[in-house]
Amino acid sequence: VVIPDSEYLQPGQSSGWVPMGQVLDALHNSQWAPRAIYKEASGKDMVLRLQFAIPDGRGGLKTIKDITVKGNPPRHGGAPYSPIVFEIPGNIAPNADVTTALKERFWLPKIRTQKEAVDWLLGEVRKFPNVGPTPKRFLLYNILGFGGRSFDDPATKQLALALGDNTWVGGTGQKRELVAHWRDPNPVSIKKRETSRTGGFKDLLVVSYGDEIHLPSDPVTDEEFVAWLKQRGVKYSGAVKFTKTKGQPLYYYSQICSKEKGGRRFAAGTAYYKSKGIRTGANYSPHSNYLVNELDYIRTFKLRAMSLPWSEDYVWQIPEFSVQAMGYLTSGLRAGAKYDNLPIHMYVMPHSPGNTPRDFRLSYYTAIAHGAKHINYFCASPLATGVTENYIATDDLEMWRQVHACTHE
Repeated sequence: VVIPDSEYLQPGQSSGWVPMGQVLDALHNSQWAPRAIYKEASGKDMVLRLQFAIPDGRGGLKTIKDITVKGNPPRHGGAPYSPIVFEIPGNIAPNADVTTALKERFWLPKIRTQKEAVDWLLGEVRKFPNVGPTPKRFLLYNILGFGGRSFDDPATKQLALALGDNTWVGGTGQKRELVAHWRDPNPVSIKKRETSRTGGFKDLLVVSYGDEIHLPSDPVTDEEFVAWLKQRGVKYSGAVKFTKTKGQPLYYYSQICSKEKGGRRFAAGTAYYKSKGIRTGANYSPHSNYLVNELDYIRTFKLRAMSLPWSEDYVWQIPEFSVQAMGYLTSGLRAGAKYDNLPIHMYVMPHSPGNTPRDFRLSYYTAIAHGAKHINYFCASPLATGVTENYIATDDLEMWRQVHACTHE
């Protein structure tokens, strides 16, 4: 496309008003970055003075923000982090009734850059009551996880520390790193990873084999199945055939045999990681039925296929459900952890909107009461710098207050 010279703005000129409704999420806040096309690419930072306006109710427009930004827009397909990225509410001009409701229940809409949002949140967090020090041994993961850490600004790390991080900025130089997900349990592959990393596995503590996975069901020959049954003293008068067909007499044992064979592959990798002081696990999603089963929650750890029992809290997504289910999940994992006195790692989700400060707090302490030794917040990043549907609304100070309180109590 050839742009005529007359279409380029000259220094001191301004464009006309550009409607933005079509690029925003009407239900909640969105991230938005302006883009400018220069006639001659200079490689320098983009410098733009931007005005945001809303209808004034008399047929005109009222400017509500006037700001000059300097930087480059996010790379195409890359994460949206830049000094010129804005967090913009879906309804920036609520009527009187909505404004009243927002004041009573939530907060009023504001347009701000990512930098402004992070600086504001840091200032608010620093006002929270000092209820205690950051834990020294109890590990807390993913404060500013899922995006927040990637915003390259000094306030980012300051915010993490203010909220109580002890595994990222607060864990520097200590064996606390978590990686997700290294899916291959083959010791040969693991050793290649180790040699490719500066410092090897010196600071690595937790490796996830995958998200919402289960032990694989490896193929089993009839001969292997016969030997497996004999080893366990299981007698059967008919022909012994491995089966995947439900209703067959040996289906139950076939499934266990297949799972145990798959588990042995993971046990080899877990044994090597253990020699380096590293725990292995995989997030067991309870999904909507919250069913604790022996194969995943117990046998996996009895086989030493993994060494870090791990599940997650999405209780708030299930209608007519109770946070008590978090204790049920954690206790199910404790039944597997008992064989080697393993620590338990639990996701406790502060999603906002979605979860509530009350239920987040209940979930946090329920997990601890039932045996969790690691808590993973998964997504404790402000929406302004988040990259997925997993975030805390930047303005939700009640949720941020609970994250801060739970972390420091």
